[in-house]
Amino acid sequence: MAKSNQGSASSFKLRYTSEVTVSAPEFEAAASLQYVDAEALSRASKARIDVGFFKSPCCERHVQAVVERGMVVGLEMAPCSESAAAPAEAVAFVEAALKRAGRNTARKWKPIPVKDFLASTAERVRAETTCINFTIFGHTYFCCRTDNGPIGCIEIEPIRASRL
Repeated sequence: MAKSNQGSASSFKLRYTSEVTVSAPEFEAAASLQYVDAEALSRASKARIDVGFFKSPCCERHVQAVVERGMVVGLEMAPCSESAAAPAEAVAFVEAALKRAGRNTARKWKPIPVKDFLASTAERVRAETTCINFTIFGHTYFCCRTDNGPIGCIEIEPIRASRL
């Protein structure tokens, strides 16, 4: 007869399926973009310009355009002060949520002339950068990824409704 492990186990694993609401924070283009001299920036050998930020309850994730010889060659996102890798147990979930919230196909950034980028900055950033907020088991996370790079997450305080 087979022995039962129920009485002797002090710990165990449990699979539990849970529904999680994911939201995409808004991207706000930098007000200073209207003052950028596209001609001068096109002649710069190397430059970085702040193009805006994603808002979250914890911080603003600023996005910078990387310019080399008149072309925007990529986007970089400044981390929040406590930014870290996605929680190990949630990596697959975060990747699936980022994919669903953002673009469906992975593609590599293609350099674009500064003038073209500045004409549609917000649309370009939204197409290449994805951020999400989600709460699971009382923990709220804000995660972002730019151009299929590493996922940066920060645990934030959950938003709680207040009673009047």
